[in-house]
Amino acid sequence: MFIVASSLLFSCTIDENNDSDGLSVKSIEFDKTEIRSFVNREIALIVTVFPQEAAEAKLRWSSSNNTVATVNNGIVRTLKEGTVTITVSADDNKVKASCSLTISAIPKGAVDLGLSVCWATCNIGASSPEGFGEYFSWGETSEKDSYVQATYKWYNSSTESFIKYNFTGLLGPEDDVATKRLGEKWHTPTYEELEELVQHCTMSWVEGKGEMLTSKVSGFESNSIFIPAAGFMDDSVPWRAEAHPYLPGTVASFWTSNIPSEYYDEPINHIRAGHFYNGDTNIWWSSYSKFDGLQVRPVVKP
Repeated sequence: MFIVASSLLFSCTIDENNDSDGLSVKSIEFDKTEIRSFVNREIALIVTVFPQEAAEAKLRWSSSNNTVATVNNGIVRTLKEGTVTITVSADDNKVKASCSLTISAIPKGAVDLGLSVCWATCNIGASSPEGFGEYFSWGETSEKDSYVQATYKWYNSSTESFIKYNFTGLLGPEDDVATKRLGEKWHTPTYEELEELVQHCTMSWVEGKGEMLTSKVSGFESNSIFIPAAGFMDDSVPWRAEAHPYLPGTVASFWTSNIPSEYYDEPINHIRAGHFYNGDTNIWWSSYSKFDGLQVRPVVKP
């Protein structure tokens, strides 16, 4: 079972203080305002007790609906979709804090690998995990006939400049094909989410077909996703062996939605994408031109 620290999650409201004893609990605080999770997760909640000398005080935990989520000594187990209130108290309930927990079911078309997001089973535009799907320039939401700088939506040929995303940052939801096609909870994965995927999965190359990633997270080891070796588009055709070594059947690549800080010195006409290369069990981080056509493998938040 995947344990998630509450640093991802929420904070609370303090109801009362007890000032009668220097070692009594004066306050209890969670670290963020809201927790959202998927079903079938265990979440380790972290609280700060003040004063520090009272940190060993006995805390009492409760859930407002044990059929949705249970809590035991600060460990929450999510059981089904819904919203509950988790309460922690001390000193005979004179000091307590309450937090909201919203649990989402795993959406249709997604696989739970035990990570911070669930991954789609297919690329955008594909009907099966092995299907290539559609090719998109970064920040565009439809395919096109030609993948060159002159046809890029966010490039002005007259001024020879980018009219949007001429900075290092995150792709906006209005220009994210995953969000536009699937809804507001879905998005093109961030660099960090792709890093999380490869760090917590076993990777194996299927000859001529693509990369299989199988979860290493306890409780989710039977779950996996497949990234097809679809190549990428430049000037309207997939790369062919005589022109470039990266061709369909050889490289499986897809966009990320941001440029991490360590790559801020790259040209503004480029964006990072992850790709898996023929026979390799590692991910390669490549800098593609934004007008290149790559696949999008969506992820969904709880």
